[in-house]
Order: sequence, then structure tokens, then C-alpha cells
Amino acid sequence: LLPVGKRQVGGCAAFTTFDGGQLFTFSLDHSTLWYQQPCCNNNPFACTTLTRVIEECIAPPSECAFPESWAPQLARYSNFEVAPHSDEWNSVLCGFDPHSGRGIEVSRLIRIQNVDLYEDFCYQKKRMQRRVRSDANAAPVEPVRLFHGTGSAGVASAIAQDGFDIRLCGVHGTVYGCGTYFSPAPKICNSYASPDRAGAGKQHMFACQVLVGQACKGDRSMKRPPPSFDSTVDRTESPMIVVTYHNHQAFPEYLIEY
Repeated sequence: LLPVGKRQVGGCAAFTTFDGGQLFTFSLDHSTLWYQQPCCNNNPFACTTLTRVIEECIAPPSECAFPESWAPQLARYSNFEVAPHSDEWNSVLCGFDPHSGRGIEVSRLIRIQNVDLYEDFCYQKKRMQRRVRSDANAAPVEPVRLFHGTGSAGVASAIAQDGFDIRLCGVHGTVYGCGTYFSPAPKICNSYASPDRAGAGKQHMFACQVLVGQACKGDRSMKRPPPSFDSTVDRTESPMIVVTYHNHQAFPEYLIEY
């Protein structure tokens, strides 16, 4: 669907798209999809009457608001290519330099809109926040953007649809604990983003929202963080590696193909 503008529908702002001779208008509260038949020699802009409601859009639960960047969607899992050099593109890729100054070309930035994974992420944040309220020394629970390198497009697709799986830990080592590894530095993740032989040598890396919470220094013996901790790190001051131990502690927000 190609966006063609915004308008008012029943007093609510709406997002309008045009596809195949039909005009679709989405309420920005993700509640209703309206359908408008083409008329006046297939000129959709000459139509003014919304004729019927055809399907309900996916709506977030009251305690888990979708990110503002998300587009309305009918399925519980969708992905959208971000327009190159848009504000969203620049925000995600600012400072993205996995090859340490040797230059890269990002071919695609894909926004992942996975309702089930995002709801699980929100609930995990609430569980961690409950512990913080009972522990005056605990760090606040706010998501931070970290990167995760992955292999082929098939592996990347599995993560985008099903999330991270703690059962697969140890594939690339467990130096700081047996969990899922992230880093604020793309160049660290790049060594785990092996070129996809079936995809013209493209590499794949996720930009994720991660609930680091209370972190301590990790080691290879750890199967879970110690009591009162949520994650482990390579060093407690300005860590470059973060290890999580719960599948829903990280949400794969964007997939970067380069």
C-alpha cells in the first residue's frame, strides 16, 4: 500500500493509502480499517463517502502502547522497509560502522512489527520493574538500543518472527555467561554477522531494544544471573557486551542488511 496522505475520519486523524484502485484509510489509534470504493472514473480523490468497515486492525493492549514509528497493520507480524535517509533511517543507523571505517552500504533497513513479541517484551519490563520497586539499589528498567549480529537471511527471519531463543546459547561461546549476546558497538557484532552465501554475501544485524536492568560481571560458568540481577556484562563500567537470560528481555526492533 502506498501512502497518499492524511485526513479526518469521524473526528480522528487517519492514514490513507491507495492500492489497486481502492482507497484504504486507517485510524491512527489502530482500531479500524475503512474501505472506500473507487468512483468518478477510478479517481479515488473524488470519493468522499466511506462505504463500509471491512476488518479490524491489530490494537495494542491498554498497558502496552505500540511504538510511534509503527504503521497500522492487520496481521500480528509484519515488516516494513524504512525509506532510505528518512529521519527514522538516520536515527537507527547514526554511527553504524561495523567495518571500522572501511565503509559499508546498507541495502535495507527493515522495521519489525511483531505484536506478540512486543507484548511479551512489555510484560517482561513490568516484571522487572516490580522487582526494582522493592529494591532501592536496583537500576531503573529502561530499554536501550543494542546490536546483535546473526547469520543467514533465514536465521534473521526466524528471530524476527519468533524472537531470541535462550536454548540456542553457546553457539558462539559463553565467555560472559550462557545467554543471548548484545553490544552497543556494531563492529563487535559484525564478527558474528557471517555473510549469507545464498544472499550475495549480504550480512545481517539486528538493532534491538534490550532490558539490561541490574547487571553484574559475567563468566562462562553462569547459566543465569545471580539473585537481584537481570543480566551480565564484560565490565560494569561502560560495558561493551551485554548478556540476557530471558527470551523476552530483548525485542528485535530493526533488521539491518548490509
